[in-house]
Amino acid sequence: MQIATGKMVLFTASDSAILASIRTYPSGLKELHGELAAGNLETVVSQLIPQAEAHGRLHGCEIAVIQSREGWARVMKASGYSLHQTSLRKAL
Repeated sequence: MQIATGKMVLFTASDSAILASIRTYPSGLKELHGELAAGNLETVVSQLIPQAEAHGRLHGCEIAVIQSREGWARVMKASGYSLHQTSLRKAL
């Protein structure tokens, strides 16, 4: 439903996919937000993330965020991403 309404965008390759959304904050800042990625890591990093970033720039995004496991910080460092914050969670 989110893809059909345009709230999320799916970027695909034959062996991988990324789901992203654009978040607009009260300040007006637009953020490209990586919701999830699956498949071949090399394809995700070399093809799909650049496609998603281009989509974000086209739609006025000033930043891109990948909220995931800390391992992504190592993988994406060469592409200019850096660790910004962590999430705290608790099972209820």
